[in-house]
Amino acid sequence: MNILSAGKAGDLSPRQIADLKSGYKKGRTGQNIMPLQDPDDIYQYKRRLGFDRAVANSSSKIWVFWNDQWNGQVIADSHQQITVRFCYQNKFFRITSVYARCNSMERLELWEDIEAVADSIIEPWLVGGDFNVILNAEEKLGGLPFTHAEASDFAHCINNCALSELKSKGKEEKVVKPFKFLNFWTTHHQFLDIVREAWQIDFVGDPFSEFQAKMKKVKKALAEWSKKTYGNIFERLATLEELIRVKEIPFEIRPTQDNRCALSQTEAELRKYLHIEEEYWKQKAGMKWFKDGDRNTKFFHAFVKGRRQKLHIGEILTSQGEMVQSNDQIGAAAVEFFEDQFRENDLLNCPEMLENIPRLVTQDQNEEISRVPSRDEVQTVVNELNGDSTSGPDGFSGTFFQASWEIIGDDITKMVRASFCGQRLPRFITHSNLVLIPKKEDVKSFTDLRPISLSTFANKIISRMIHDRLVKVLPTLISANQTGFIKGRSITENVLLAQEIIRDIRLRNKWQNVVVKLDMAKAYDRVSWVFLAKVLRKFGFSEILIDMVWRLVSNNWYSVLVNGQTYGFFQSSRGLKQGDPLSPTLFILTAEVLARGLNRLHEDADFKSFGEKRLVMKMMGVLAKYEQASGQMINKNK
Repeated sequence: MNILSAGKAGDLSPRQIADLKSGYKKGRTGQNIMPLQDPDDIYQYKRRLGFDRAVANSSSKIWVFWNDQWNGQVIADSHQQITVRFCYQNKFFRITSVYARCNSMERLELWEDIEAVADSIIEPWLVGGDFNVILNAEEKLGGLPFTHAEASDFAHCINNCALSELKSKGKEEKVVKPFKFLNFWTTHHQFLDIVREAWQIDFVGDPFSEFQAKMKKVKKALAEWSKKTYGNIFERLATLEELIRVKEIPFEIRPTQDNRCALSQTEAELRKYLHIEEEYWKQKAGMKWFKDGDRNTKFFHAFVKGRRQKLHIGEILTSQGEMVQSNDQIGAAAVEFFEDQFRENDLLNCPEMLENIPRLVTQDQNEEISRVPSRDEVQTVVNELNGDSTSGPDGFSGTFFQASWEIIGDDITKMVRASFCGQRLPRFITHSNLVLIPKKEDVKSFTDLRPISLSTFANKIISRMIHDRLVKVLPTLISANQTGFIKGRSITENVLLAQEIIRDIRLRNKWQNVVVKLDMAKAYDRVSWVFLAKVLRKFGFSEILIDMVWRLVSNNWYSVLVNGQTYGFFQSSRGLKQGDPLSPTLFILTAEVLARGLNRLHEDADFKSFGEKRLVMKMMGVLAKYEQASGQMINKNK
């Protein structure tokens, strides 16, 4: 039904116009309390919303829009309601749109108006809008106390008009949301005191177990503190907006200093919570590039909403070719698919592929890479990591670590140093959530989704520490024609070079030529850990470094995020985390085996032209051996 009614409160934003449009385009009857402008603007909004007809009630606080096929006629109009009689396909019905006053005495006029309309009703009748009153306390969350006297007037009106309340359909389920650290907590003057008190516990055990115990206590303390200090910020906003409406009435009647102060205090608290709401949506949006300006809450919320829609999976084909639609079915299928994708296959031993890797890492470089870091080095890494990045399964963002460093820094340092000294990383550190990013618009199967790991911040600290040391030696290990992930090199150099080569071949050489463009299917997900260790050893990295890397990559545990819910808990036996600071460095080291294999083929005395079938076959042989040794697979579709 393409009919909308709206209550007046201020200015209508482009986003609210879009919300109204989407409502009526989906065939909904809208009873929306939306901010509207001057009464003279009703026809402007009629055009912008795409309706044929528009009317306002006598106070111009309710606007009703409809299209011509509904054939509407106003039959009752007052300050708090407007009733329109519609005819569609020779069927008549009436809709009364309500925008009630805040004062209970003023609402008595509304109940009389509605009862007057009811006296002449012989057709289907819908009454809806903002009544500014409820029937029972169970319908209220927060705000002013429930008043039985006001509810009684409303109930008498409903009974006298023989109206029936439309109940919501479906079962209300309370979903326990996992803990999520909110960055705006750090701006509260009590924040550090809460963390400090919770962190001071007596614990006997290894650094990882001690860190886990303290984080659990802090998580509980922050959750309880936030509930008492902030509560539900959205409910609080609604309550404050309601309070302002209530306090505006006595101020308009008697603008005394007391009434002014009462209103100003509530407005100040509302501004505070509006800022908190903006910070909340800004964190959810993860838009670290966005510059501060006027309130951007609506923009951030729209961004989050758009991203959720993009990530939403309505239906998908399982590995068995069955189409599933429920969240639980999709979640179970996702766990099965990615558990298989991260499972190691039988690989062939191809030692000749590693023969092209020289020993290049020196003793001094090994000692520097494996050196146990100081507290200052760990702090530098913590501050360099993006504090606003999405949190892992533990719910703590980097902002918590950065803001609480003076309290938790010693324990983080002990944990990182323990990792460098050979201690195995526990599951709570290496556990990651997989968020599934669509590779294309029309997602049909899990192969159309890219799994990105949301790791714990503690895991990122250790990974980044090793990464920062490895990147210093990479330029001496990686061939000059490899430009990705190497400091001082740009991948665009190879793009330009490829364009020049292809143009040169086309203009200068009249003989047959072959240009090969390669793409690895699920490149990060298929990396063999055994192959990675062999590559590191061939380059000359110490066993200490190889062991550190092995403990990082071989103890990965995953859960899959599907439509906001977490499914599964499984361990991988191959692959590198997409989104981990260390993964690009490790991947380029394994890819260097292929680069040096192809370079060796080019240097072969028999190598003359890619156009010869025999030499093309030799090149394909190098690719096949690399696949067999590394676990990589050439994407034949590309």
